[in-house]
Amino acid sequence: MVIFEGKNLSILNKAGKLILNNFSFAINAGEIWMAVGPNGIGKSSLWETLIGIGRLEKGQLLLADKEITHLIPSERVRLGMSYIAQNCALFDDISVENNLKMVAESLLPASEHKQAVEKAIRVFWLESLAKKRPNQLSGGQRRRVELAKIIIGKAKLVLMDEPFAAVDEEYTEKTTAIFVNMKKNGVSFLVNDHNNAAVRKISDYCIHLGQTGHKNAVSIEKISK
Repeated sequence: MVIFEGKNLSILNKAGKLILNNFSFAINAGEIWMAVGPNGIGKSSLWETLIGIGRLEKGQLLLADKEITHLIPSERVRLGMSYIAQNCALFDDISVENNLKMVAESLLPASEHKQAVEKAIRVFWLESLAKKRPNQLSGGQRRRVELAKIIIGKAKLVLMDEPFAAVDEEYTEKTTAIFVNMKKNGVSFLVNDHNNAAVRKISDYCIHLGQTGHKNAVSIEKISK
Protein backbone atom coordinates (compact mmCIF):
# COMPACT_ATOMS: atom_id res chain seq x y z
CA MET A 1 0.00 0.00 0.00
CA VAL A 2 1.38 3.40 -0.98
CA ILE A 3 1.36 5.68 2.07
CA PHE A 4 2.97 8.77 0.53
CA GLU A 5 3.46 10.10 -2.97
CA GLY A 6 5.33 13.09 -4.29
CA LYS A 7 4.35 13.72 -7.90
CA ASN A 8 6.35 15.88 -10.33
CA LEU A 9 7.98 17.83 -7.52
CA SER A 10 10.07 20.95 -8.10
CA ILE A 11 11.69 22.26 -4.91
CA LEU A 12 14.26 24.97 -4.23
CA ASN A 13 16.75 24.98 -1.38
CA LYS A 14 17.17 27.99 0.92
CA ALA A 15 19.69 29.51 -1.49
CA GLY A 16 17.13 29.41 -4.28
CA LYS A 17 18.79 26.58 -6.18
CA LEU A 18 16.72 23.78 -7.67
CA ILE A 19 17.20 20.52 -5.75
CA LEU A 20 14.31 18.58 -7.31
CA ASN A 21 12.91 19.15 -10.77
CA ASN A 22 9.86 17.20 -11.91
CA PHE A 23 10.80 14.41 -9.49
CA SER A 24 8.37 11.71 -8.34
CA PHE A 25 8.63 9.02 -5.68
CA ALA A 26 6.28 6.81 -3.66
CA ILE A 27 6.77 5.32 -0.20
CA ASN A 28 4.89 2.18 0.76
CA ALA A 29 3.60 1.46 4.25
CA GLY A 30 6.37 -0.03 6.37
CA GLU A 31 9.30 1.29 4.33
CA ILE A 32 12.27 3.31 5.51
CA TRP A 33 13.79 5.78 3.05
CA MET A 34 16.91 7.83 3.55
CA ALA A 35 18.41 10.74 1.64
CA VAL A 36 22.07 11.57 1.11
CA GLY A 37 23.89 14.43 -0.52
CA PRO A 38 26.53 17.09 0.13
CA ASN A 39 26.02 19.70 2.85
CA GLY A 40 23.92 22.58 1.62
CA ILE A 41 22.32 20.66 -1.22
CA GLY A 42 18.88 21.06 0.33
CA LYS A 43 17.98 17.94 2.29
CA SER A 44 16.42 19.99 5.08
CA SER A 45 14.55 22.08 2.49
CA LEU A 46 13.01 18.89 1.14
CA TRP A 47 11.83 17.81 4.60
CA GLU A 48 10.42 21.29 5.33
CA THR A 49 8.54 21.29 2.04
CA LEU A 50 6.99 17.89 2.72
CA ILE A 51 5.73 18.95 6.15
CA GLY A 52 4.45 22.27 4.78
CA ILE A 53 6.84 24.93 6.08
CA GLY A 54 8.91 25.09 2.89
CA ARG A 55 7.83 26.27 -0.55
CA LEU A 56 6.74 23.78 -3.17
CA GLU A 57 7.36 25.31 -6.58
CA LYS A 58 5.42 22.66 -8.43
CA GLY A 59 3.92 19.24 -7.87
CA GLN A 60 1.47 17.28 -5.77
CA LEU A 61 1.77 15.63 -2.34
CA LEU A 62 -0.50 12.80 -1.19
CA LEU A 63 -0.67 11.05 2.18
CA ALA A 64 -2.67 7.81 2.24
CA ASP A 65 -4.35 8.84 -1.04
CA LYS A 66 -5.43 12.22 0.38
CA GLU A 67 -3.97 15.32 -1.25
CA ILE A 68 -2.10 17.44 1.27
CA THR A 69 -0.35 19.82 -1.15
CA HIS A 70 -2.09 22.92 0.20
CA LEU A 71 -2.59 21.87 3.82
CA ILE A 72 -0.85 23.66 6.69
CA PRO A 73 1.60 21.62 8.83
CA SER A 74 -0.82 21.01 11.72
CA GLU A 75 -3.36 19.53 9.32
CA ARG A 76 -0.73 17.24 7.82
CA VAL A 77 0.23 16.10 11.32
CA ARG A 78 -3.37 15.29 12.21
CA LEU A 79 -3.60 13.17 9.05
CA GLY A 80 -0.60 11.08 10.12
CA MET A 81 2.60 12.91 9.14
CA SER A 82 5.11 13.34 11.95
CA TYR A 83 8.15 15.64 11.78
CA ILE A 84 11.36 15.74 13.82
CA ALA A 85 13.15 18.96 12.86
CA GLN A 86 16.90 19.48 12.76
CA ASN A 87 16.64 22.15 15.47
CA CYS A 88 15.26 21.16 18.84
CA ALA A 89 11.59 22.12 19.27
CA LEU A 90 10.99 21.68 23.00
CA PHE A 91 9.59 24.13 25.55
CA ASP A 92 12.23 24.84 28.20
CA ASP A 93 9.83 26.26 30.77
CA ILE A 94 7.93 22.99 31.28
CA SER A 95 9.02 19.45 32.08
CA VAL A 96 9.87 16.70 29.61
CA GLU A 97 6.67 14.95 30.66
CA ASN A 98 4.57 18.03 29.95
CA ASN A 99 6.27 18.56 26.59
CA LEU A 100 5.13 15.08 25.61
CA LYS A 101 1.70 15.68 27.12
CA MET A 102 1.25 18.69 24.83
CA VAL A 103 1.84 16.43 21.82
CA ALA A 104 -0.69 13.91 23.12
CA GLU A 105 -3.27 16.65 23.70
CA SER A 106 -2.97 17.78 20.09
CA LEU A 107 -3.34 14.30 18.59
CA LEU A 108 -5.33 12.02 20.89
CA PRO A 109 -8.56 11.86 22.90
CA ALA A 110 -8.16 12.89 26.53
CA SER A 111 -8.66 9.31 27.70
CA GLU A 112 -5.47 8.26 25.88
CA HIS A 113 -3.11 11.05 26.99
CA LYS A 114 -1.70 9.48 30.15
CA GLN A 115 -1.01 6.07 28.61
CA ALA A 116 0.58 7.56 25.47
CA VAL A 117 2.94 9.79 27.45
CA GLU A 118 3.93 6.98 29.80
CA LYS A 119 4.68 4.73 26.84
CA ALA A 120 6.82 7.39 25.13
CA ILE A 121 8.81 7.92 28.34
CA ARG A 122 9.32 4.19 28.83
CA VAL A 123 10.25 3.35 25.23
CA PHE A 124 12.85 6.11 24.98
CA TRP A 125 14.36 5.56 28.47
CA LEU A 126 13.28 8.95 29.84
CA GLU A 127 12.06 7.88 33.29
CA SER A 128 14.85 9.67 35.14
CA LEU A 129 14.40 12.79 33.01
CA ALA A 130 10.62 13.11 32.94
CA LYS A 131 10.35 15.77 35.65
CA LYS A 132 13.30 17.82 34.38
CA ARG A 133 13.05 20.73 31.99
CA PRO A 134 14.70 20.37 28.56
CA ASN A 135 17.24 23.12 29.37
CA GLN A 136 18.55 20.87 32.14
CA LEU A 137 19.38 18.07 29.70
CA SER A 138 22.33 17.28 27.47
CA GLY A 139 22.00 17.60 23.71
CA GLY A 140 21.61 13.85 23.30
CA GLN A 141 18.97 13.66 26.04
CA ARG A 142 16.99 16.49 24.44
CA ARG A 143 17.11 14.66 21.14
CA ARG A 144 15.71 11.52 22.76
CA VAL A 145 12.79 13.59 24.05
CA GLU A 146 12.19 14.86 20.50
CA LEU A 147 12.26 11.32 19.14
CA ALA A 148 9.81 10.14 21.81
CA LYS A 149 7.16 12.32 20.16
CA ILE A 150 6.95 9.99 17.15
CA ILE A 151 5.20 7.19 19.03
CA ILE A 152 2.47 9.49 20.35
CA GLY A 153 -0.49 9.42 18.03
CA LYS A 154 -0.97 7.33 14.94
CA ALA A 155 1.77 8.42 12.55
CA LYS A 156 1.74 6.97 9.05
CA LEU A 157 4.90 8.72 7.83
CA VAL A 158 7.69 10.08 10.04
CA LEU A 159 10.01 12.73 8.58
CA MET A 160 13.28 12.98 10.52
CA ASP A 161 15.97 15.58 9.90
CA GLU A 162 19.21 14.67 11.73
CA PRO A 163 17.48 12.48 14.36
CA PHE A 164 20.78 11.23 15.80
CA ALA A 165 22.46 14.61 16.26
CA ALA A 166 24.30 14.49 19.62
CA VAL A 167 22.97 10.97 20.29
CA ASP A 168 25.69 8.48 21.24
CA GLU A 169 26.25 5.15 19.53
CA GLU A 170 24.45 3.10 22.18
CA TYR A 171 21.23 5.09 21.94
CA THR A 172 21.49 5.32 18.15
CA GLU A 173 21.45 1.52 17.96
CA LYS A 174 18.57 1.26 20.44
CA THR A 175 16.59 3.92 18.56
CA THR A 176 17.04 2.34 15.13
CA ALA A 177 15.66 -0.88 16.66
CA ILE A 178 12.54 1.07 17.67
CA PHE A 179 12.16 2.35 14.11
CA VAL A 180 12.40 -1.21 12.77
CA ASN A 181 9.65 -2.34 15.16
CA MET A 182 7.45 0.57 14.08
CA LYS A 183 8.15 -0.33 10.46
CA LYS A 184 6.81 -3.84 11.12
CA ASN A 185 3.57 -2.18 12.21
CA GLY A 186 3.28 -0.29 8.93
CA VAL A 187 4.86 3.04 9.89
CA SER A 188 7.07 4.55 7.18
CA PHE A 189 10.10 6.81 7.61
CA LEU A 190 12.03 9.33 5.57
CA VAL A 191 15.38 10.03 7.25
CA ASN A 192 18.26 12.43 6.74
CA ASP A 193 21.23 12.05 9.08
CA HIS A 194 25.02 12.43 9.04
CA ASN A 195 25.25 8.90 10.45
CA ASN A 196 24.51 7.38 7.05
CA ALA A 197 25.88 3.99 8.04
CA ALA A 198 23.37 3.54 10.90
CA VAL A 199 20.44 4.72 8.79
CA ARG A 200 21.41 2.66 5.75
CA LYS A 201 21.34 -0.56 7.81
CA ILE A 202 17.61 -0.19 8.31
CA SER A 203 16.63 1.56 5.05
CA ASP A 204 14.92 0.11 2.00
CA TYR A 205 15.59 2.98 -0.43
CA CYS A 206 17.95 5.92 -0.71
CA ILE A 207 17.37 9.23 -2.50
CA HIS A 208 20.70 10.60 -3.78
CA LEU A 209 20.71 14.38 -4.09
CA GLY A 210 23.58 16.03 -5.94
CA GLN A 211 24.58 18.41 -8.66
CA THR A 212 26.39 18.00 -11.96
CA GLY A 213 27.51 21.34 -13.25
CA HIS A 214 24.47 23.60 -13.02
CA LYS A 215 21.94 20.75 -13.08
CA ASN A 216 20.54 18.79 -10.18
CA ALA A 217 21.16 15.06 -10.28
CA VAL A 218 18.67 13.00 -8.31
CA SER A 219 18.32 9.23 -8.26
CA ILE A 220 16.67 6.51 -6.20
CA GLU A 221 18.61 3.44 -5.06
CA LYS A 222 16.99 0.26 -3.80
CA ILE A 223 19.16 -0.92 -0.93
CA SER A 224 20.06 -4.62 -1.02
CA LYS A 225 19.86 -6.50 2.29
